[in-house]
Amino acid sequence: MSVFNPWTRHYQAVWENRAASHNLPMWARVFCLAYGRHQANGHALFGRGELTWILGTPPRDGKPFQRANRQAVHSAIATAVKHGFLDGGSCLECLVVPGHAIQGPQGKADAPCPVHERKYREKRAKLKLVS
Repeated sequence: MSVFNPWTRHYQAVWENRAASHNLPMWARVFCLAYGRHQANGHALFGRGELTWILGTPPRDGKPFQRANRQAVHSAIATAVKHGFLDGGSCLECLVVPGHAIQGPQGKADAPCPVHERKYREKRAKLKLVS
């Protein structure tokens, strides 16, 4: 017996714009970024340190721009995972939208993720060194 699960499209630019709101908690801004940038495989790739820039605090009251703390971003990702908005494989370089939550847009749904492939290779290399 299948359950009817209606779906609709969303505009990614809207989600990415929501991520810029400093009125939202950082964990919500993180999943907004994921929904705003994911490819068909559900992965939203970011360069090293890019999330700390995007989630940083803009200049105000004479204070300069401040990058977000790396640990704070990591914690925000963990919170978004805990609440079910991101997949547990999410990290500072790749936010993963749960497969049951999205479909599309660009790319191939089965395309490999370069970040997760690299992490897998590194993990296997470490295991071989220990063996």
